[in-house]
This record gives sequence, structure tokens and C-alpha cells, in this order.
Amino acid sequence: MTSTFATKPDDSVGFIPSDDIWWNASLGYAEPGGGYYSSINDLTRFGEAILRNEVGLSATQTRKWLKPLSQTSSLGTLIGAPWEIYRISNVTTDSRLIELYTKDGGLITYNSVFALIPD
Repeated sequence: MTSTFATKPDDSVGFIPSDDIWWNASLGYAEPGGGYYSSINDLTRFGEAILRNEVGLSATQTRKWLKPLSQTSSLGTLIGAPWEIYRISNVTTDSRLIELYTKDGGLITYNSVFALIPD
């Protein structure tokens, strides 16, 4: 992953809207939970590495990490750690149940959603 940074990278590596005040905002105590800058390519590499058990976890640990910890009042929404898990059956021609493991975040003008589909 060559385009992921723990501090603000040079402005030339991204698209920054004019007069945007949030590009280099300090999150204070929350910085470790969301103060990263990354490219789509790096996030894709990270997701693939999770699914291939290449992020320091064994296959067993990865499967455990990708299991729900709790249910919600919605049959299609589960809670993991750190995942929000959505079960849907309307994306394949055979209507099989698919689980989407997602993590989203945002800071005023910047939002992102990271999703893994183990199937």
C-alpha cells in the first residue's frame, strides 16, 4: 500500500475542493480512529489481503473476525467488530443470501464506505 498515509499527504495526491477546511482537520483524541488518507487502489488491496488472510490473521482468525457478534431489530442487519453486516438476497440471479461487511466513516465533506463480500 503506497498511497495510504497517517498524516495529510501532499495536496497533489488527491482532489481537494476549493476552500475546503476539512482536508487537514485535526480529529484530536479521535485521530487514530479516522485520521488516515488512502487511495481506492490501496483500500482494494487491503480488502483483498483480509480475504486472503494476509493481514496477520490466520484463516480461522479471519473467519472469526468476519462473524456477527450481535443482531439488530432488522433481520438484514448485524453487528460485528468492527463491521456493520448486511444480509441481502436480491443481488444474484439465484437470490442466495450474501453478506456485506462494511465500515463507513466521514468528516463533514468527506465520506467513505469500505465493503467486503467474502462470497
